[in-house]
Amino acid sequence: MIERGTILVVDDSQNDIDLLLRTFKQLGVGNRIEVCRTADEAEHYLQTNELPAVMLLDLKMPEKVGFFVLRRVKTDPQLTDLVVIVLTTSDNVGEIRLAYELGANSFLTKPLHLDEFKMMIDAFHKYWITHAQPAPKRGKLITPEQAA
Repeated sequence: MIERGTILVVDDSQNDIDLLLRTFKQLGVGNRIEVCRTADEAEHYLQTNELPAVMLLDLKMPEKVGFFVLRRVKTDPQLTDLVVIVLTTSDNVGEIRLAYELGANSFLTKPLHLDEFKMMIDAFHKYWITHAQPAPKRGKLITPEQAA
């Protein structure tokens, strides 16, 4: 069964990508998964493809770090509604704070144990893909009476 929308993974570590893809498969995640290994690849993908349902973004990448991608997404009117989940090894309070200040929807620290990682990815998928409703497209503000 194909779930609603594409999951875009932005991570330079092939080991982390393989683990994530294997975990998605074990959990029966039916979404299409796209992978970008650099900030530039992610930017190109977002400019040339339909907006994914969610982006899983690593912070620790060579050249341009994940914060660069996050800032670009959340300041671009065409991309600002994209759900961005930071998925990284960092548990640095300053990095967590900065990610949220730049507009991250959630910050997940990769656990060391495989079982915990699998539970975290399952919870992420259930919340952000299965149950969460996408943000409405930006447009004219309507009153509650007009919405009824």
